[in-house]
Amino acid sequence: MNSKILQTIAFASLSIAAGSQQKPNVVVIFSDQLAPWALSCYGGTDIQTPNIDKLAHEGVRFNNAYCIKAVCTPSRGSMLTGLYPFAHEAENNQMLLSNDVETYADVLNAHGYKTGYIGKWHLAGHMGPNQNPNWNPSPNGGFKDATYMYNNGHWKNIIDRPGSTPLVSTNISANPDEYGTDWLFNKGFDYIESHKNEPFALVVSPPDPHPGLKVREPYNKMVDVKKLSYPKSLYPENLHNQKNGSAYKPEPRLLNNKAQYLGMVLLLDEYIGKLIEKLKADGIYDNTIIILTADHGEMMGAHGCAGKAVPYQEAYNIPFIVHAPKLFKPKVINDLYSNLDFKSTLLGLLKFEGKPNHGYDKSFLITGVKPKTAVDENIFFDFAKGGKDADEEGGKPHVGVITPEYWLAVNFNKTDQDVTGVESVLLFDRKNDPLQLNNLYGAAGQNARSKALLKLISDEFKRVKNANTFVLEFIDREIKK
Repeated sequence: MNSKILQTIAFASLSIAAGSQQKPNVVVIFSDQLAPWALSCYGGTDIQTPNIDKLAHEGVRFNNAYCIKAVCTPSRGSMLTGLYPFAHEAENNQMLLSNDVETYADVLNAHGYKTGYIGKWHLAGHMGPNQNPNWNPSPNGGFKDATYMYNNGHWKNIIDRPGSTPLVSTNISANPDEYGTDWLFNKGFDYIESHKNEPFALVVSPPDPHPGLKVREPYNKMVDVKKLSYPKSLYPENLHNQKNGSAYKPEPRLLNNKAQYLGMVLLLDEYIGKLIEKLKADGIYDNTIIILTADHGEMMGAHGCAGKAVPYQEAYNIPFIVHAPKLFKPKVINDLYSNLDFKSTLLGLLKFEGKPNHGYDKSFLITGVKPKTAVDENIFFDFAKGGKDADEEGGKPHVGVITPEYWLAVNFNKTDQDVTGVESVLLFDRKNDPLQLNNLYGAAGQNARSKALLKLISDEFKRVKNANTFVLEFIDREIKK
């Protein structure tokens, strides 16, 4: 074979290889209840998370990322669709994601991506105790491979059963490969192996570090309880002009829970490292966007509260790290981001377009390319569905706005059936009071600021056509005072 023919073949091979690299792969690690305070790259001091730190230091770390609603189902629905919960219809846990909305998986499918989802879903409604965990549920958000997507539960053990769906349990076996995080990530590695020669978009959604607060050995003993501390906002004497949640007190069970929670984070960090190794071994590391995020945070005693579903920083703040150093320069972003923006932002990075939605394309913060349309610098949270199902883990209906300088939240009272009025309004100075110890609402000199922030919420509700009357009526009354 002469040299010209060899050169032609070599050039064609390079062209094919270059073409296959034009669409970057996407791997989203979508953890449940992972709080930034637990990660050393976000300033956490309880443990070190070197592999997550690697993603953050080589990638783009958002310091001010928040969820739209601090409970699993609605937050997950908004991340997928870019729509407020009232619009995608999965407004609380056990509610169904609408079949009529577009997800980012739908858009990626249309552009030739192989889409897969492994792990907790929580968007296919309440299937009943005899249908847990409901593998390969419907709706599945458009993901083409949902074999190992499950709808319900936070399973600690998963066992393969040839010819049947996997067996799940809340107990932890002695076999590490059967622990939920290990099992799900290993299924993810199998998916990557099967699709490494074509563009793919994979979600791995481990249920940890969500309660139950227990983790397999040796991670259950890795964190020294004696070295852990209570959050400052746990103590009523540190709180000014606000009610203490008082679900937790400074007592051993809180620190024991925290140690198990952090042990789960350490295991997650180990698998982030294994993911990096897998992508490198398959030769696709440089062309893969790795995203680490969560559906909401964890209070872990802050303001006396457990879990989430309350309008405080620890519940709404989420990690958001986008790692693709060959595609985007590493940086730290302090601009506000909501997971309502996830769909549009991801599509913006991939240079795709989807249907109009409520979120904003904030890919310009990553790429440095000027946005095509105006972007609101403020973000909002909406926990305000009325009626019996407004309650989540003791949380009451609330709405709020986060600006670069301030945080305002309105808490509503309710009975089992109806919202009955306003319980409290919280106003915090984000720069001078990051622990949210001093409620400024009603304080001297804050009236005009409070009204301006309330109007932002009202304007946002009108922008997205959220006809939530009890919210708008309260705001209108307050503004007119």
